[in-house]
Amino acid sequence: MKKDTMEQFDRFFSELKNGYHYNPLISNESGRADTSNKSESKLQNTDTTTVDAVVVFALKDPERKMFQKACASSFVNDIKNGVVFQILDIKGEKRSIRIALATQREMGMVSAAIISTIALMTYRPKVIVMGGICAGVEGKVNIGDIIVANPTFNHEAGKKTERGFEAFFTQRNLTRNINDLCQTMAEDDDFLREIRDSWDLSTGKPATELSAHVVPMGSGSSVITETKTIESIAIHNRKITGLDMEAFAVAQSAYETLGNETPWLVVKGVQDFANPDKNDESREYAAFVSAKFIIEFLKRYFNP
Repeated sequence: MKKDTMEQFDRFFSELKNGYHYNPLISNESGRADTSNKSESKLQNTDTTTVDAVVVFALKDPERKMFQKACASSFVNDIKNGVVFQILDIKGEKRSIRIALATQREMGMVSAAIISTIALMTYRPKVIVMGGICAGVEGKVNIGDIIVANPTFNHEAGKKTERGFEAFFTQRNLTRNINDLCQTMAEDDDFLREIRDSWDLSTGKPATELSAHVVPMGSGSSVITETKTIESIAIHNRKITGLDMEAFAVAQSAYETLGNETPWLVVKGVQDFANPDKNDESREYAAFVSAKFIIEFLKRYFNP
């Protein structure tokens, strides 16, 4: 294993408590809690031992921040296994959905796999979801569009030979029911228009209408700012539409951690086209539309 990868593992686990504790109720008064955005109002039911879904983010800002803006729910910090989770409720038609938000300490697949595994072992949720931002392939999507990853794969997996790179992409696919639900939502123009119209800031909103795409997303270890990499990936997967640094790790963690028992979903907003023109102008908007899609997904998934 590469030295930098080992150091990343060491940094991540340096603060973990010994052993995993499934569903213990731990006081939020202990440990180092990130309370910068903590709501003063409490959840009506303060039992944090059981959650329906875990939502993972690579970044606190703008990804987790925009999710909390989108759902406008009070939350409490829950410290388990050295990780500070945010527990909140989303009100559905039939019942509320309790979710745990988990934020990586560093970007990338190593950290995504670790935080996802900890979250799965801690709460054993019915589904694990990743939200946030990604790059899109220009000409296939617009800035601000929503990408639902299906399948997701590690675009760097393979072998480097004298003849060049020989790709070996292990893919993870959505379950049929999650794919079908996301496809239905992606075709709901009224719903997508409501998401776009709910953005209440004067900056960041693209001129194009909001679209959602259930398409292949590749994950890699580096931020991409040139088109040659996308072209090389497309040789092996011509339908590639989204690029990020974490999606495959979340799906792989869901596949391996609890014996392939936990369905997964990755929903990200397109913030740029992974080229030299990339900027942060629509970064918050992209994270916000991803959050809105996820919230509606959870409502429909748990309130059929």
